Amino acid sequence: MNKSERHCMIRKPIFILSLIAAFTASGLPLGVLQLGAWANMFDQFYEETNSVLLSAERVFDGQNRCLGCEFVTDQGTKSKEAFSSSILSSEKITLDQGKVSSVSFFNPLISDQTTVVSPPPLPVFEKKETPPPRLLA
Repeated sequence: MNKSERHCMIRKPIFILSLIAAFTASGLPLGVLQLGAWANMFDQFYEETNSVLLSAERVFDGQNRCLGCEFVTDQGTKSKEAFSSSILSSEKITLDQGKVSSVSFFNPLISDQTTVVSPPPLPVFEKKETPPPRLLA
């Protein structure tokens, strides 16, 4: 087995796993389940009414929900709640703005070393008062 065949053998399973991961992460499985639930409901309503229009209205009116629709709704709200709780649980982390009074550079090759005092850092943003607008005459 040469190098290109091994590369192909490794690449194909990784590609397939990537597609499965993308499909799962996108929420498409719930969409497929919802389509299946609607198709099943449409079939049941068509058997009862023998009318495509009435069956379609009953499927999508929201008042005749089946167990599949309830399952999809529950799973969708659980994932949204988990996502929103992870967003809400993130706290704002403030950076430490301690002042450095001096910086020491130690070089073992230099015998007489002194501490260098650095100037305070320049402010990033200074709030200045904006003058009032002038009328052009």
